[in-house]
Amino acid sequence: MANLINRRRSVSVEIEIDLSDIDTEDLLAELQSRDVQAHTSSVEIQDIYKQFAFGNEVLAVMLTKKYIENTIGRIVP
Repeated sequence: MANLINRRRSVSVEIEIDLSDIDTEDLLAELQSRDVQAHTSSVEIQDIYKQFAFGNEVLAVMLTKKYIENTIGRIVP
């Protein structure tokens, strides 16, 4: 009987929400409560272009990876 009490059940549910129905202040408050930081890119496309244009391919690729990581929030291998 003790084994039945300690088991947890998880259920996946898909919910669709129209964000225009929620106030911006409420969304910002929720993000702050979850300590979510907005992803802002510190790398500009012009910087990447300049590095490729001047033949600095290693730096250009590094900046491109950084731009992608900052933009989508995922690490490029």
